[in-house]
Amino acid sequence: MKDNIDEERVEVEQTTLECHLSTEITKEALKKCCGDDLAWYQWPSFAWSVVRAFGNLGLLIYTWWIIKPLQKDKPWDLEKHIVVCGEGLFSATFLGALIFWGFALVYHREDRMLCAAPLVMLKTSISIGANFSFLKSLPLAQPEAAWKLMFQFVGQEHLRKFCDITGLIKIGLYAYVILGVILLVSLAMMSVSVKVSQLGFISDGMYWKPKHYIAFGLFINALAGLRGDMEKQRLVSTFALLGGARALEKKLAYQLLDLHQSRLKALIAFSTMTSEQCIELLKKEPA
Repeated sequence: MKDNIDEERVEVEQTTLECHLSTEITKEALKKCCGDDLAWYQWPSFAWSVVRAFGNLGLLIYTWWIIKPLQKDKPWDLEKHIVVCGEGLFSATFLGALIFWGFALVYHREDRMLCAAPLVMLKTSISIGANFSFLKSLPLAQPEAAWKLMFQFVGQEHLRKFCDITGLIKIGLYAYVILGVILLVSLAMMSVSVKVSQLGFISDGMYWKPKHYIAFGLFINALAGLRGDMEKQRLVSTFALLGGARALEKKLAYQLLDLHQSRLKALIAFSTMTSEQCIELLKKEPA
């Protein structure tokens, strides 16, 4: 899975380097790239993302709510409680963030620039909610992926602004990230064991109850979300090559709000934009 992500990132980098890109995003260029109005397929695509986000988070919270008290003598019951309660707690947090940014976008003041930030955060919350699962941390079991995460965390620019990361501080940060990686991988491995053990009813030949459909649906959604939001990863890779994803995302959100004059349409266009459209939007003819 990681090899596929790396190959797609290299493909984005090659495409980006082969053409002249600019960080300027204009309404005219956006209209030329994406059209004046939404295409018919963008509506069901966005609706499915929202359904997945609320469905995934809601089912994880419901599973946490109905879990039976801990039975220490029962095999895998402690691990089950750790996974189910952990996923439920994080899901409640993400669901709260999704609802908050949704209300912030709807009831925000009319200034489009001020609406751009809630638009970006709501898009991010929907993407996270649709794909959230402890299984997503399983690739960190690969040492290469774990080391890459550590270097990315310790080398972030905002950390360097607060202090000159050297000596004991840097060692402490590495130790902190190592412990975090170990915890995430442990949760992922427990999640695999727990989710597989919850599917034992499939081979028993029994009639499925609602809880069986929920367990099966959560497992399928967790597997589907292992790769994450690939279009988002491609877009972030493209923006990162141009010097910063967050600033460019806000520029794009602002221009989409200006083009569509509707916050819902701007959100749909932003959520369904492909990396190819993004590169075409930022492409400039050489002088």
